[in-house]
Amino acid sequence: MKFADTRVTLSPLSLETAPHRRQDPGANLGTLQHVAKDAVLYWEGDSGGGCLRLHDGVLRAVRYTDDGARQVVGFFWPTELLHLGKGETYHCTIEAVTDCQIASLSGDGQSDVGLHEVLMDKAIATLSVVGCKSVISRVAWFLLELSRRENGADGTIGFDFPRADLADYLGTRTETVCRMLAQFRERGLVEPLEPRRLRILDALGLAALAHDRLVE
Repeated sequence: MKFADTRVTLSPLSLETAPHRRQDPGANLGTLQHVAKDAVLYWEGDSGGGCLRLHDGVLRAVRYTDDGARQVVGFFWPTELLHLGKGETYHCTIEAVTDCQIASLSGDGQSDVGLHEVLMDKAIATLSVVGCKSVISRVAWFLLELSRRENGADGTIGFDFPRADLADYLGTRTETVCRMLAQFRERGLVEPLEPRRLRILDALGLAALAHDRLVE
């Protein structure tokens, strides 16, 4: 799938700063920086160094082929770290899926686990799903993963994801993702909410699909 490149490359040091919104006790956070939806933090091949902590929002790590095709390697969620050693090279382009708040860490706040190791773990997790599951199973798994991360008491989850992102992450087509979501709604498994939210009505039914078991 090809995308017109209309994004603006930003450096974390020059991003528009925003006031503190939340701060975890003991976290060595600087001023939170605002990153606009679809902005690029780093391009594949850039060199850098330092540690960033995602405070709010979602980031994606992507690889682009010479013909413009895109593979979403994985997503970064709130509280996750992006730690790159000085002079190391980014193996993926890091982009904002949603508006994000990011802080630079220093001292005790930094992580001993490098960005490349984190990306490898995410890629392996993705391959274990894409390589072994049907398309409907992959989409069900992703919704359950979102629910697990948000831990919403009523099954409501944020769903501000472009369908193309899900397709490029789950190894399918945008039309297929839309069709699977419509099937889930018709089966009473999920209920779309506004704005950009979704309620899981039948987690057990989704879990059965995620494990490639048919739901009658």
